[in-house]
Amino acid sequence: MCTGRVIRLHSDKGWCYFGCSKCGRKLQRIDSTFRCVRCNNSHAVGDLRYRVELAIADDTAEGLFICFDGVMTKLHGLEARVAGQMLADEVVYPEDSQMPPFLTSMEGKPYTFHVKLTTYDFTSTHQSFTVTSIIDEHERPPLPEFAVNEKGGNDGENVGDIQPIHVKVDSGGSSGATTLNAVKDPIGHVPKKMDIASTHALKKARIP
Repeated sequence: MCTGRVIRLHSDKGWCYFGCSKCGRKLQRIDSTFRCVRCNNSHAVGDLRYRVELAIADDTAEGLFICFDGVMTKLHGLEARVAGQMLADEVVYPEDSQMPPFLTSMEGKPYTFHVKLTTYDFTSTHQSFTVTSIIDEHERPPLPEFAVNEKGGNDGENVGDIQPIHVKVDSGGSSGATTLNAVKDPIGHVPKKMDIASTHALKKARIP
């Protein structure tokens, strides 16, 4: 996850493409029909999808981030096909049109980006990162939820899928150990209450 400001959009790379309705790969336009190489279909059905290249910078560096259909649809609340229909009077093919105003308005704004990293992203021939989600300046990243799990559980309740984090606790002049659990699934069962001693110990917990 990283936070940066959009310094420019690469409009020369376009903002959308027609993807195969079966495999999602970009289709080849041949006259008035589409061909999918992967599916070996010369009359493929295409869905208009987003593909936007953003130049992002912070105080240390600049990078090229690529946002695909799901990310842009969620951020702007508008599907690419609908955006294409809005531009239908301007050009015949949406992928040849200029970027819609709601996309160009991203320039100059700060966002927090979740990116997908693979070993390929660290090679000299690869110069971009794929964005998996975007949080704008009006949103906050989700905070982790925690629960204290004493030995033997809390009233015998099952706290679900949790991951223990061992910490040292200094309480009342004596040292002990407890377990701080990060709840992976906050919808599952979690402890309903915490006694005063556990709460006091948790506040003084120090990560070793």
